[in-house]
Amino acid sequence: MRPGVWSYVFGSLGLIAFLATVPLYVSAANMLPPWCLIILALAWLGLLAFAIWLMRMSPAWVLAMPVLSVIALAMVSGVLEFVIVLAIA
Repeated sequence: MRPGVWSYVFGSLGLIAFLATVPLYVSAANMLPPWCLIILALAWLGLLAFAIWLMRMSPAWVLAMPVLSVIALAMVSGVLEFVIVLAIA
């Protein structure tokens, strides 16, 4: 069964909102060492690949991607800060 038109509309809105989370990742990388930018970029690109896959399978679920992106940013940047603190100590 094909998804309805509104499913694609909401999926597109979710994808646009997900793309708007790029400044959050860039600003988080500005406070961390340069090698953290690579890790955050890989995390964001992985989420983008997941969003594209979701857009093909069930587009309305892409509406949840901005929330997932912010949660992933908090988790990844928290782990990176913990690693940096361990490296200093």
